[in-house]
Amino acid sequence: LEIDPTHPVARRNAYVTGLMRGEADRRDIRPLVIDAPMYAKPHLSIWGLVVAADRPLENMGVRHQGIAASLMPGNPYACHNYSLQLAEIGRKEESYRWADRATVTSPEFGAAHLDCVRRLRQVGRPGQAFAEAQYRCREFLDRAAAGKLPQNDWQAPHHAALLIAFAH
Repeated sequence: LEIDPTHPVARRNAYVTGLMRGEADRRDIRPLVIDAPMYAKPHLSIWGLVVAADRPLENMGVRHQGIAASLMPGNPYACHNYSLQLAEIGRKEESYRWADRATVTSPEFGAAHLDCVRRLRQVGRPGQAFAEAQYRCREFLDRAAAGKLPQNDWQAPHHAALLIAFAH
């Protein structure tokens, strides 16, 4: 930033550092999004109650997570975040498709697999939900039994087992 205070990547890095230190607010990224809308990562920061309260009619989370997912379709976190935002406003079918896209880009992304089964149950497709639960959740449980899950997925086997039970 000392060399070029308008450099978008440097500005985003300074913003992320400020967030981690507790010195920044999620709303601080908006000027960067306005100046450089073609960069996807700043859009990922625009979600949650803090942002929604400022402009409740614009549905900022869905809009910006959708932009991020469109700009980075190979990023599983962008796809899954968009899926979560869509589910929150009742667009369950689209939410399923974006969660599924997250699993295609990252097959080990357990939360997206579980969300796929949840969305199919919510849109009223019991047959497909059953088949997906058998495929996605069983694979997840097998990986857990073999000790191949990341540490941050420690709750997922319990959720996977519940989804299999609910899909029956």
